[in-house]
Amino acid sequence: IPGSTDAVAGALRAWSTDAASGGFLTEIMAIVLAKRDPDHPERALLDDVSDSVGQKGTGRWTAEAAGRYGVAVPSIVAAADSRVLSSSNDLRAACKAMLARPTPDVESCEAVGDVAEVARLAFAAAAGLAFGQGFELMRVAAATEGWAVN
Repeated sequence: IPGSTDAVAGALRAWSTDAASGGFLTEIMAIVLAKRDPDHPERALLDDVSDSVGQKGTGRWTAEAAGRYGVAVPSIVAAADSRVLSSSNDLRAACKAMLARPTPDVESCEAVGDVAEVARLAFAAAAGLAFGQGFELMRVAAATEGWAVN
């Protein structure tokens, strides 16, 4: 979505009420993006937050269980891998030094039409795929283990 964090926060705020793309995490993302730095109100607080995250292990555990039960969960694995990569600060710094940052082509984005709507639909599709993968893993695990899951 071209624009500032305020524009993205506005889009997420609108999405948070939609059944397909909404929910608690969408609502929280909108709130976080809208926060301003108290010392520099012209800056988003997010600009000063490290983009490195840790893990609790649930993504890794899900990937391990998926391998054990023979169920593909590529969206969940990609999310867990992204968290691992985000905490690899030395590797990321080395890659950043070697790679040029792409320049966004705003005209191409605008040619797509309503970029926020395209992003919302993509977000909803990705969430649906991740949920579907998780439910399939639960279905197979329950059938294999004899669990009564409804």
